[in-house]
Amino acid sequence: MPKMIVSIDGVVIKEVQLTKDRTTLGRRPYNDIVIDNLAVSGEHAVMQMSGMDVFLEDLNSTNGTYVNGKAIKKQQLQSGDTVEIGKYKIKFVHEGANESHEKTMVISAGTVVPPEPTVAMVVANAAIKVMSGTAAGREVPLVKVVTTIGKPGVAVAAITRRPHG
Repeated sequence: MPKMIVSIDGVVIKEVQLTKDRTTLGRRPYNDIVIDNLAVSGEHAVMQMSGMDVFLEDLNSTNGTYVNGKAIKKQQLQSGDTVEIGKYKIKFVHEGANESHEKTMVISAGTVVPPEPTVAMVVANAAIKVMSGTAAGREVPLVKVVTTIGKPGVAVAAITRRPHG
């Protein structure tokens, strides 16, 4: 599991496991990683996980976000990268990241390749992901016959599951 190790002047302040698909970093207390320093913007940067990849994006911060000494807007992080925000250094550690990638498959001529999953098989593990708001990053599995989304009386959507997919 990827993690961020926050330090200043070589002293580790905190370690944060990246468990959510979207992890925010900034000075405001509602961020996932809070760095209470005036060099850090209220909403400074965000880390987005996509499979085994982690992308860091600067959120138009005042002082910028740097990876390995270079200013970035958005960049994929590699294990060992150092993110710099003000005087803070944040080391990105992702053990085993490369081991999880699929290996190249060599298929000889005449080999039968299994068919792609059918719609019914894919729907069996369906879920929706909340992209913004207070529940951002949360996945809701679609296991019930009817799943409702929204606030009753304001705006509600219903997703209906059917046996045939």
